[in-house]
Amino acid sequence: MNVLHSVERIQQRATNLKVYDQVRDALVAGRFRPGDTLSTRQFAEALGVSQMPVREAFHRLVAEGVLENRPNRTIGLPTITLPEFEEIVEMRIHLESFAAFKAAPIIAEQDVSALCSLADDMERAAGARDTTSHLGLNRQFHFILYRASGSTELVKLIEQIWLRIGPFLNWISSPTDTRARSNRNHRAIIAACRDRDADGAAKAVTKDLTDGAEVVRARLRALTGPGPTA
Repeated sequence: MNVLHSVERIQQRATNLKVYDQVRDALVAGRFRPGDTLSTRQFAEALGVSQMPVREAFHRLVAEGVLENRPNRTIGLPTITLPEFEEIVEMRIHLESFAAFKAAPIIAEQDVSALCSLADDMERAAGARDTTSHLGLNRQFHFILYRASGSTELVKLIEQIWLRIGPFLNWISSPTDTRARSNRNHRAIIAACRDRDADGAAKAVTKDLTDGAEVVRARLRALTGPGPTA
C-alpha cells in the first residue's frame, strides 16, 4: 500500500507541475491582458483537469509576484505603473541583449534556420492580423535565440521577466506598423547570427525591445498620465 500511495503522489505532483507550466506559458505568450481576472474553472476545463491544481498554480504565481489576490477570492494579473515598466524594460535590454551577444557567435545552423522559418511565419501572421499566432511565434523566436547562448541561468532570468511583461505583448503585437517593425528587427537579428556578429545581434535585440516598449509606454501614459518619468 505504501508503494502504491507513493506512486499516486508522484503522479499528482507531475500533474501540478504540468498545470503550473501551462499557466506560465499562457501568461508569457501574452494570452491575457493587464488587469484580467483569471478563471480557475476555465483553465481547468481547457486543460482537462480538476480546479485544484489550477488553484495551486495560481497561488504559486501569486507568491512569485506574477499574479495578485483580489477581493471575492479572485486572482488576476496586476497592472503596472510607468516607472515599474521602465525598470522592467531596462532589465530586459540588459539581459536579452547579453543573451543575443553570447548566442550569435555560437548559434547552430539549425537554430538559424528555425529563426528564419519563424520570421516567415510571423510575417504571414502579421499580414493576416493574427495577433495570437504572432505572439506565440515571437516567443519561440526569442527563446531559440536566448537558449543558443548556452546560459541556462540567463534564460531562467529572462523567462521570469517575460512572466511580468507577457500581458503587455498584446499591446505591442496589435498595431500593424509595430508588427512590421518587429519583423524587420527579427530579420536584423537573423542577419547578425549568420554573420556571427555578437554586437549586431545585441543591437538588433535592443532595437526590437525598444520599439515594443514605445507602444506600451504610450498606452500606460494614456491610461495613467505621464507620471514622474515623462
